[in-house]
Amino acid sequence: MSTHNYQDLINIFDECFGVTYNTRLVKGDDEPIYLPADEAVPYHRIVFAHGFFTSGLHEISHWCIAGEARRQQVDYGYWYCPDGRDEKHSVNLKWWRSNLKR
Repeated sequence: MSTHNYQDLINIFDECFGVTYNTRLVKGDDEPIYLPADEAVPYHRIVFAHGFFTSGLHEISHWCIAGEARRQQVDYGYWYCPDGRDEKHSVNLKWWRSNLKR
């Protein structure tokens, strides 16, 4: 079994996409989030959870499919509900998932 170092993933992503897309992969200390450039930080940030290598890959996959317009919005313009969703959110999520598969 091999181990993967999140810093390698950061270095590879930044080398491949950092300049062209003005985007950096960042180890976060909490929940993952995508943050577009703003007045305080001049580059886009893909923040992945707790330095988990798989979280980094997962967040990169969201970035890859988001498209240019969505990359200008916090979390690509999607909403996030942490674990413990109420019934209303669960029904809404099930509806979206079933309709997106069509």
